[in-house]
Amino acid sequence: MDFDKPRPGFVKGVVVRVFEDGTSFQVKCQLDGQLSGGPEHLVKVTRGQEVLPWPELLKMGRKKLRCVEWAALSPEVLAQNGTAGFSLSRPTGRGELIDYFVSHSWSDKPARKWRAMQLVVDEFYKKNGRYPTFWIDKFALTKMNWLMACAFSQ
Repeated sequence: MDFDKPRPGFVKGVVVRVFEDGTSFQVKCQLDGQLSGGPEHLVKVTRGQEVLPWPELLKMGRKKLRCVEWAALSPEVLAQNGTAGFSLSRPTGRGELIDYFVSHSWSDKPARKWRAMQLVVDEFYKKNGRYPTFWIDKFALTKMNWLMACAFSQ
């Protein structure tokens, strides 16, 4: 594999500082995937964010998984900036499955997204007799997790 070629969804970075406590380090990265020429970001990475064996990662994910109920959503809520909507989400119950995964995009028009979601919800309700739950990044992530996701998903 050629590690110098840009890879979609990956961020190239350089470790610029290791903190004295040994539990975290700082990475300088470019959101355009290059190490120079684009907007530069410093991201603090804690040891808990390192790659984990899949069973540990799965266990951690199940513990932190959150969803938002359809009744908590509205066009106004979808239009809100930032992660203020985190308080609208709740932890999932043991064995609970989330019905839909939605990745929020600031370029989406909230009214259009809302209408599309309404159509999906109407069909889901007819079929299942209940309203669906959603995982929507801006509601399911804390502000710090959201910032990290933005930094590493560009």
